[in-house]
Amino acid sequence: MGIQRIKILLILGHQTDRRLIERLIRRESLLYECDFANLVSSGEAAIASEDYDAVVMDDMLSDGDACDFLNACRPDLPVVILTE
Repeated sequence: MGIQRIKILLILGHQTDRRLIERLIRRESLLYECDFANLVSSGEAAIASEDYDAVVMDDMLSDGDACDFLNACRPDLPVVILTE
């Protein structure tokens, strides 16, 4: 039986944030498997096709905000919203 990785969807509008998180996960050998989206709509498409353990997202993106995304996701999915 292998170690199960936690599957996280990161919905981030800034490429710099994405690279920082990718580097942290790699450097610390964290047990996370991350998929990335940069729009609310692409995040909604991702949760419709994959089973994620959690979502971390920016509060505002170019095509909507975190409230738009929360309306589309399942109620038991943990979502962490990053604000500036």
